[in-house]
Amino acid sequence: MLRYVHFAAVVAVPAYVLAADIDMTRMTCQSLFFEQPPESKAFITAINLQWFSGYYHGEAGLTSIDAEKQQKIAASVGQHCGLHRQDKVFDVYGRFFREIYQGRRANR
Repeated sequence: MLRYVHFAAVVAVPAYVLAADIDMTRMTCQSLFFEQPPESKAFITAINLQWFSGYYHGEAGLTSIDAEKQQKIAASVGQHCGLHRQDKVFDVYGRFFREIYQGRRANR
C-alpha cells in the first residue's frame, strides 16, 4: 500500500520540478524552508523531507519507519534551519537522524 502513496505523490509534482536535476547534498535550509512558493511550500517541504528520510533509512539498513521519530526529526530540522539558514539540509537531517534513531548524540 505504501508504494502507491509514493507514486501518487510523485505524480502530483509539477513536471518542471521533475525535470530539474537537484543535488540534494547542496540544498540549504534557506532554499527548502524559505524560498518555496506559499501555495506549495508544505507539499514541497514534505516531499524533500521524505527523500532525506528514505536516504538515511537506507544508509542505516532500516526498512521500517517510526512515525514519532520522524515527527521529532522534522521538528528538529525545522527549528535548526530557522536559526541556521545556510546549513545544508542533508547534513542537518543526518545529524538528527543519527541522534534520534541510533541514540548517538549528533556533533553540532
